[in-house]
Amino acid sequence: MTSYRAPGTIEFTLSKVLGELSPEDVERATGKKHDSIARKSNPDQNRPLSFAEAVALDAMLKSKGGRTQFAPLLEEMTDRKVKELAGLRPIPNEPLASKIIRLNVEVGHLAEEVERAQAMDSPGGRSITPHEWRDLLCAAENVKAVVNYLMDIARARSR
Repeated sequence: MTSYRAPGTIEFTLSKVLGELSPEDVERATGKKHDSIARKSNPDQNRPLSFAEAVALDAMLKSKGGRTQFAPLLEEMTDRKVKELAGLRPIPNEPLASKIIRLNVEVGHLAEEVERAQAMDSPGGRSITPHEWRDLLCAAENVKAVVNYLMDIARARSR
């Protein structure tokens, strides 16, 4: 059975990263087998991803021309902790509002990928290469994940 990985979690981010890198890239970056790292994306198991592994995977993504994934997540998590330490109470419905903002960000990333893939100076020119299709699919999956999360919230609140 597939485990639910909530958007904005390390497990969700790791599953996205593993979809972007080959097993060889994962092993080269972390020094560990792909399967060993993949098990850490299961939130039902107590196998946390180390900070060093996250940095290594982000570095591999960046070296392949991709965007880092863990760095933005760390920034988001740090911002939440700063608010907590400052004693700030969450704004009512802040998780929903922040997810809607996240949806806008992900839709923006998807639009950037579409524009990049269709640019005349892209690797395939006006044609979209298989690598560009993978980037588009990844960006679309990110949008889908946030939409699914928002749908889950809506269903839960409508009961």
